[in-house]
Amino acid sequence: MLDKLDSDKVELDKLDVQFIPNPRCKICRSPYVHEINQMLIEGRPYSEIIAKFKDKIPGLNKQNISNHKKHFNFVRKGIEKYYEQLEQGAEKVVDSIKALDETIERSLRFLRAIDPTQKPRAWEVTTRSLLGAIKLKHQIMGDYDETEDILKEIFGEEDSEEVEE
Repeated sequence: MLDKLDSDKVELDKLDVQFIPNPRCKICRSPYVHEINQMLIEGRPYSEIIAKFKDKIPGLNKQNISNHKKHFNFVRKGIEKYYEQLEQGAEKVVDSIKALDETIERSLRFLRAIDPTQKPRAWEVTTRSLLGAIKLKHQIMGDYDETEDILKEIFGEEDSEEVEE
């Protein structure tokens, strides 16, 4: 059981949650404090915690757990996690924009290398893909309205008829 408590403490330390034990708290005085803390961090329901420790901590109830939970600095950790998620989201957007840039560049190189009279279907498909990538990039970057007219000028209006091979 001590190994389990030690591994829980390591997990708690990894999360960098500030825990300040209160000597009057039933849970803080318990040998199961680290295991309960881990369950609280994981968001486990109070009823699950009570069921698991009812025989080990006499009289454990929701109020005890609620009071014990105040010994954590969840707000600071929550703010840190929020900023981490923002960073991860920003990185995904940057990766998407870079992928669109690469798609646009490859499509332009391909269009310059082929003769549209020899490969009309390849020209059409690549042109539509290029137009879609450009529109999506500008839409993501927030300047879609400004470039739509320019794109129509460059590529013409999109025809509803498909070119037959």
